[in-house]
Amino acid sequence: MSVKVFIINSAVSNEVRKKQHVQDILSALKIPYDVVDVLDPRNDEQLKFMHCNAKPKKPNQKPVFNGDDYCGDYSKFVESLEWDQLYEFLKLENPNKTSKASVITGEDEEEHRKN
Repeated sequence: MSVKVFIINSAVSNEVRKKQHVQDILSALKIPYDVVDVLDPRNDEQLKFMHCNAKPKKPNQKPVFNGDDYCGDYSKFVESLEWDQLYEFLKLENPNKTSKASVITGEDEEEHRKN
């Protein structure tokens, strides 16, 4: 499953910067993503999906989805970056915070002491 970034390719420069910012961050972190241009007539079903499932707080805020799960809009994306919570925002496991330590139980310690 990949992250979906909804954009309008013919948008004004501010929107283009936002779109590029999201793509740059996702690419840098090697997070797979798909870009959906909502003005492309081939994406009518995706546009309907976006309207039915997105809950932006402000008009014209482009939503970000992880598969079918709504993550938030661009302002929430930026906020998650500022607070180092991007993976949580995207509903992904953070590869940098996954513990690889194993838990040692009392039984393991007794066997270790015998050896």
